[in-house]
Amino acid sequence: MQDLIERSDSRLFSKVQSDSHCLNQLLPPSPASQIYDLRPRGHTHSCVCSDKLQDLNNVLIYCATVCFVYLLYVLSAVIDNYFLALKGHIAYISVRLRLISLDRYVEIN
Repeated sequence: MQDLIERSDSRLFSKVQSDSHCLNQLLPPSPASQIYDLRPRGHTHSCVCSDKLQDLNNVLIYCATVCFVYLLYVLSAVIDNYFLALKGHIAYISVRLRLISLDRYVEIN
């Protein structure tokens, strides 16, 4: 069964490589020349998978960066609100302490 599948796959790919086949336009462009003298290739088309993986990697890095910047923005807003609330509490406590000290001053005199 495996041999049958491999042969039919090979036949289909060899038919798609002909210029008259309708799926030929979907194949990546063939390189102008082979740089290395390696084993003979079954076809002249180059693999474009690495470009797609690089694009996906760039998108993931961009999304992670945007999420990190947004997280920093949210954390800075939370910290600012915390310190504003703390500042308000300190001001309230200082006013209360002044009032208490004034009450004691008035009682003494």
